[in-house]
Amino acid sequence: MLTIAHLINPVKVSEDSDLFSAQPITFESMRVAREFAGDNLKVQLLTAQFPEDREIIPDFFTVLPDLKKSVLDYQQFSNKKKYPLIKEVLEQLYQNSDAEYLIYSNVDIGLLPHFYLAVKVIIEQGFDAFIINRRRISRKYKRVEELPLIWSEAGSPHPGFDCFVFHRNLYP
Repeated sequence: MLTIAHLINPVKVSEDSDLFSAQPITFESMRVAREFAGDNLKVQLLTAQFPEDREIIPDFFTVLPDLKKSVLDYQQFSNKKKYPLIKEVLEQLYQNSDAEYLIYSNVDIGLLPHFYLAVKVIIEQGFDAFIINRRRISRKYKRVEELPLIWSEAGSPHPGFDCFVFHRNLYP
């Protein structure tokens, strides 16, 4: 059976941050997508976080050891946000899962219910690494209860790269 480990990096934010409403939607969409995959594949939901961010993580995630360093340990910035180092985040994913495929996505990326099944189909087509681009949707949605409305919106293209899928053998 195909195994997938999907890791995000949650962060505790104030109510004035877009992430305040986006993260709970992401959390729930990941839970729903894992459930929707059923017995077709095994999906682990994981987090890598700083100690101060642990309290916002739902109990259906496996909480990995806390991150130790941020960009602020290496450089001074006018914006004092404690961004993690992607190498440390990916190392947590690789070291704390034995899944065949690894996924890292930003914490504001909500999934469609069929997300993991679509990933499985792409893998079965012979791809060992790929990016799934997100779509922009209306900012009017702020609550988990609105997930059906979020899923029904076609959205518009987004130029960024926010979701990475790769075979674990590619990490080293």
